[in-house]
Amino acid sequence: MKKIIIVLCSAMLSGCVALLFAPVVMKANGDHFEEVEPPPINMGAVYIFRKLKLAASIYCQPFSVNGERVPCLRNGGYIRLELQPGEHVIGFPKRALEFGKGFEQKIQVIGGKTSFYEWGTDLDDINSAGSYTSMTFVEFLIEHAPESAVTILKDLRKS
Repeated sequence: MKKIIIVLCSAMLSGCVALLFAPVVMKANGDHFEEVEPPPINMGAVYIFRKLKLAASIYCQPFSVNGERVPCLRNGGYIRLELQPGEHVIGFPKRALEFGKGFEQKIQVIGGKTSFYEWGTDLDDINSAGSYTSMTFVEFLIEHAPESAVTILKDLRKS
């Protein structure tokens, strides 16, 4: 039984690694990030980015701002939003075959300022009982300082 689980996990992982090099449909394929674009004085700019990672690599993560859908966030990509100053809710729904409530986080936007947030997901737990195996993932949205965000953004493309 152990050998079967090891073979299945290995096949799944090798398939996911191959997906990192898959067609541009799965990865961000826009222009490379060049520089931070300042927002108009009466608006705030928000960069939401996603590092190129194995976890959920084939999935173009949909998300919303205050309940309104925006384009999905591809693996290795970023999206720049211009928002009114004030509090906003960034929401990420569950993916296909996932259960439970989606992930949401409130952010504060300041007029004339730019903020940077990294969305990500990591494997949290793997459970196995007989022939049943389940995996759980944890999602996060981390605010970055401009210096660290620009360093990361230089490796990313527009989603």
